[in-house]
Amino acid sequence: MISALVLAAGQSTRMGQLKQLLPFGPHTIIEQVATTLLASSVDEVVVVTGYEPARVAAALRPYPVRCVFNPDFAAGEMISSVQVGLRALPPEATAALLAIADQAQIEGQVIEQVLTAWRSGSSTASSSRVTRCGAATRSACRAPLAGRVDAGPTRQPA
Repeated sequence: MISALVLAAGQSTRMGQLKQLLPFGPHTIIEQVATTLLASSVDEVVVVTGYEPARVAAALRPYPVRCVFNPDFAAGEMISSVQVGLRALPPEATAALLAIADQAQIEGQVIEQVLTAWRSGSSTASSSRVTRCGAATRSACRAPLAGRVDAGPTRQPA
């Protein structure tokens, strides 16, 4: 079982408004990311929320995704969302594909290339390329590395 983890906990402080909920074609950005992942061969989509979780969850209500909350989102470290997402995966999950909630131009073909590479036996597969608009599209599919990613605190003590 491969789960997609969508990291959507950010506060969008530089943008001044929640990027995940900005319009993108007929959808919001988070809806576009979710529908692209749902159309892929992943087995489930888990969205890690943080800032304004009710608004993000409301935008995703029409879709068969599961939202989980990162209580440490305000620290601004993405690794805490990865950790929350990995902890939320079912025991039968063998891999997680990481996606960023504000990358609406992620292409299904790129997702499938990453999944195919992982399924072919690569313990770590990644893809990075530039789209027509120049936006980097990155995805990573990790084998059972949850123990290493999940170990230790998300930030150093003061």
